[in-house]
Amino acid sequence: MKSPKKDPTAAFRAGLMRLAFVAATQAGTDASAFLPHYGTATPSRRHRLDDLLRTKEAAVVLNVSLKTLQNWRVTGVGPKFVKVGASVSYRYADLLAFVRQNTSASTSERSAR
Repeated sequence: MKSPKKDPTAAFRAGLMRLAFVAATQAGTDASAFLPHYGTATPSRRHRLDDLLRTKEAAVVLNVSLKTLQNWRVTGVGPKFVKVGASVSYRYADLLAFVRQNTSASTSERSAR
């Protein structure tokens, strides 16, 4: 994956994510109303909090690769997931909670956790 400095699309997405969380905080609501859903079959679809998303959809929401989600499941550092048989899904609310838990204002704040 390219760094945001070299990939203008990634920098644009990162900027939109920051704006979404600022807007949600100011509105006192969940960021789901503000988050873009890149690469999904229906980009205008808004997910409900209890929606189950496939791994591919969850990777799009978090802007990470499928391999990263797989590694996170193995190591236990990623978002909560639901496994039924061989199928892995993610609740949309759990993805938002994971993003919220990993949001920092500065690098020093991150190391204090």
